[in-house]
Amino acid sequence: MNTEHRDYSYYIEKAKQVQGFKTDLQLNQELGFKGSVASLLRNGKMHLSDDSMHKLALLGNENPELALMDLNYMRAEGEAKMTYKKMIDILRRSMHMLSVVILLMVVSAPANAAVVSAFPLSVANAGLYIITSAGCCLSAFQEYPP
Repeated sequence: MNTEHRDYSYYIEKAKQVQGFKTDLQLNQELGFKGSVASLLRNGKMHLSDDSMHKLALLGNENPELALMDLNYMRAEGEAKMTYKKMIDILRRSMHMLSVVILLMVVSAPANAAVVSAFPLSVANAGLYIITSAGCCLSAFQEYPP
């Protein structure tokens, strides 16, 4: 997985692609800017505000929290810049791992759901149920056979 920070060019091009914009001018207008702000951003001549970066990320269907981290990385200097890079790397790796865990949960959900749905549940016997590898359900009160 690429943990490099994403620069303005990445976010600009992604927003244009998702929104179907042909030119930077269309994106500038959508962000509420006059002139060639996209060009200034690409050339490192200016930085976006937090709110504008948030909006740019959303236009490109990107994670706004990570976009704000990237923004702070682009604005920072020295040791702070390296600290932001480490934070971004950790967040991106964590999000990747979380997406794998969620995918595994979704893939395995139908098998587990069939076992749980075989037992009627009510408020009277509600509790924590654990699906074991043998296919039976355990609760704090009793064990149900598969």
